[in-house]
Amino acid sequence: MQKLFSRLAFCLLLVQIVVILFSWIADAMQWLEISSLLSPSGIRWFLSRFTSNIASPVLVWLLLIACAYGALRGSVLHKDVDNNHKRLALMVCSVVTLFIVAGIIALAFIPHAPMLSITGRLFPSPFSDSIVPIICFSVILLSWLYGSVTDTLHTLSDAFSTLVLGVTRFAPLIIVYIFASQLIYSVIYVFF
Repeated sequence: MQKLFSRLAFCLLLVQIVVILFSWIADAMQWLEISSLLSPSGIRWFLSRFTSNIASPVLVWLLLIACAYGALRGSVLHKDVDNNHKRLALMVCSVVTLFIVAGIIALAFIPHAPMLSITGRLFPSPFSDSIVPIICFSVILLSWLYGSVTDTLHTLSDAFSTLVLGVTRFAPLIIVYIFASQLIYSVIYVFF
């Protein structure tokens, strides 16, 4: 998988270089009315907008999904735990899941709920904007509870390590996202 992401990142980087060079040549030859990324304004745009180009909800979602994935994987370390601990952990997680679902229903699905839009709609609304974080935080909480009850996660450091595990596993995808995002915004800048 690492090889695939590294190749994809390298291809995105090559396409970025092609877009930069094409914008410069096309602008110099006056083939098209486009903005060159190698002009003073293009260089200013590329360097000053880099952070805002990659700072999007997609990046935040990627990080949250990575943390949730790590918590889920880390809480069930395939350790031999007796069935009583597993049953208890599943019961605790089931009860907490019911509370989470009840909370979501109260916040988003009853009339005049605080997570509905000002017009009372579910999409678009604060609820639809927060669905990914709600799911990720729920998965993290349930994973940590399961890990605590089954004694797979012994300390707060163990719980924190599960988040790091997820981000570490998703790191190649995050790098690909950065290259892809900057390439997309560069193409938009050059041609539109």
